[in-house]
Amino acid sequence: MQLFSQRMTTTKAGGITCMVVPVPGGDVITIIGSIPAGKVYGMDIHPLLAHITACMLEEGTEKRTKDELSEAFEAKGADVSFESDMMHMRFTLRCLKDDMKDVLDVVADMIEKPRFAENSFEHVKKRVAAELLAESDDPAAVGKRAFTRTLYPEHHPLHLLTHKDAARSLQTLTLNMVKDFHAAHYGRGALRIAVVGDIANEKVSGMIHDVFSVLDEKVVTTPVIPEPLSRCGEIAVPMPGKESALFFAGAPFALGPWDEGYDALKFGLDVLGGGTFSNRLMEEVREKKGLTYSTRVRVDGSDGRIYGHWYAYGFFPPRSLKEGKKAILEEIAGILDEEGITLTESEEKKIELTGRFPVMFDRRETFAALALKAAEQGLPEEYWDTYIERINNLTRKEVNDAMQKHIHPKNLGMVTVGDVKKNKKKKNNKQKKKK
Repeated sequence: MQLFSQRMTTTKAGGITCMVVPVPGGDVITIIGSIPAGKVYGMDIHPLLAHITACMLEEGTEKRTKDELSEAFEAKGADVSFESDMMHMRFTLRCLKDDMKDVLDVVADMIEKPRFAENSFEHVKKRVAAELLAESDDPAAVGKRAFTRTLYPEHHPLHLLTHKDAARSLQTLTLNMVKDFHAAHYGRGALRIAVVGDIANEKVSGMIHDVFSVLDEKVVTTPVIPEPLSRCGEIAVPMPGKESALFFAGAPFALGPWDEGYDALKFGLDVLGGGTFSNRLMEEVREKKGLTYSTRVRVDGSDGRIYGHWYAYGFFPPRSLKEGKKAILEEIAGILDEEGITLTESEEKKIELTGRFPVMFDRRETFAALALKAAEQGLPEEYWDTYIERINNLTRKEVNDAMQKHIHPKNLGMVTVGDVKKNKKKKNNKQKKKK
């Protein structure tokens, strides 16, 4: 299945990598770009530094006010958004083919010379604090944050503060911190841009390099990432009055798409709880035991070359939480027994994954996002072309061996959230028990 390698053209010059994927039909162009300016680069200064810096890009430039930026995009029927994650600041742009040069000039201006007005900075901080506090009433969001604290030490970029602590921390973030972070990290050097649409490769590549050459070139040095906790912890987060309780269980794993064995491990986790209804957790915990309406497995946290974690979760009525927790842990342990995943499970999951994969490309954003992800992670251009073949060639032994090697039921981070009793966090190996 040739999705990228035979149609994508990649050009590299002056610290800019441009990937153009022609897709016939329509006048709309989708562009996704990234700069190494995510949380890991500002973690030693402030956990929200990268996020606030990305937010400030939409608050006006030295040449254009915020309203003038809005008018420039609205006049062309275009839209742009900026966000930051663990490793990158990313922007996503949609515009008409004929307007691409004009719109890209505005985006480059936003990245190069944000206005950084004090009143806008205070407004952004208040908005982000309000968003955090609103999210603090969502048990799922609270649980995901708490779960990271059972896996990672305080200064790890995947260790997330509580919503209230994160909101309070904004009081110590200054505009000068944001300006310095922008000056240090926003520019060429490792700027990657993926363009998808009914376009000519050579013309678009030249345009991208011309427009973004105005950015200063930066030397990118990735900080050292602390190791996860060697012993995971357990936390209970009481949220009285909530109709549902949640349980999370999982652990970090040192394996990424660039590593041998990743496909096998990810496949095994999909058998355990991936997809829609065709997985063990849904079959055993929902269909047979009737304990929940939703239980899944997710892989999260990985960005660039950072390793992430996996977790199983389930929503339960508070009265069924204890039984639901037991059921999920039993299924995690059960998939590691002597038989491992069954032949039927393997065949059904291959049909599901290989059937679903081509459907993703109904959206042009998928082409751009996957092309960009492959570049950020140092994957070969044919990585996505060979996905279906790789999945179909997986053997049960490869999958079961990967699960046995990387999934350890006796060392799981666990979190319960909802109308539950609070208990002390279990001590990890860095918290010695008093004698």
